[in-house]
Amino acid sequence: MIGAIFVMKTKPGHREHFIEALKEHGRAATATEPGLRRFDIYPDQEEPDWIWFAEGYVDRDALDSHLKGPSHIEKWVEFGREHCVAEWPPTMSTGMTESIWTSLDGD
Repeated sequence: MIGAIFVMKTKPGHREHFIEALKEHGRAATATEPGLRRFDIYPDQEEPDWIWFAEGYVDRDALDSHLKGPSHIEKWVEFGREHCVAEWPPTMSTGMTESIWTSLDGD
């Protein structure tokens, strides 16, 4: 599995809109991308305008497909650019790597 972890800063007062957009993005990706295994959203416990999210894919091809797919382009990019992210391109920390273990492995 390959994973990506992000943290993004929302505009003040836009946190809930941003979370709802991420949920919509995750639902769309889950429904249309068979290679997506996880899409998790975590609020930062100390900085309310920072939202963490993590995605897990079966392989790099599945991740690349997601980045080029309609859930990413149509549902995510425009919403972030117009309404929620403090800067565009967004303040984002990103990590993408192969997993060494996941709870989905079952052993």
